[in-house]
Amino acid sequence: MKELFEVRSYKPSDKNFIISSWLSSYYFQKDENNQFNSWATKGIRKSIFTLGHSKVINSILDRSKTLILCDKENEDSIIGWIVYEKNCLHYVFIQKDFRKNDLLSLLLPMELITSQNIWYSHITKLGNYALPKEDGRTPDHINYNPYFQQSIIDEFEYADKRKN
Repeated sequence: MKELFEVRSYKPSDKNFIISSWLSSYYFQKDENNQFNSWATKGIRKSIFTLGHSKVINSILDRSKTLILCDKENEDSIIGWIVYEKNCLHYVFIQKDFRKNDLLSLLLPMELITSQNIWYSHITKLGNYALPKEDGRTPDHINYNPYFQQSIIDEFEYADKRKN
């Protein structure tokens, strides 16, 4: 299955698809019973979430790297994407029909995988399942930090270095 796809660089024409899929997949997470149940957005009206989180996403896109997973024969047919900066994974999206095919491994950049400390700024049920586990729990070098949705990664890196 992997041989049908390739990873390419972000193009400005990808932006609307990324924002739309990010907003809908983050707002409408489903639980194991296939019921909508996003604790990250629980209690937020969709109109308020869309307005506020669109600004967050645009800010992240402006300062981050984005890779696109697409059909080898049609690079405008987006299967998935990843947005990250430094050692922080902001979000990964793979279309529902293509999940569970190990396509995430095509998107994960080596600089993120080999990082001593890995952060992620958005937590989802699917993402939580995809995290590596050691004795049933996420390893200590992988941490959730929603404050990285803002442009403050350097401040946390500085604090991390001070404690060592």
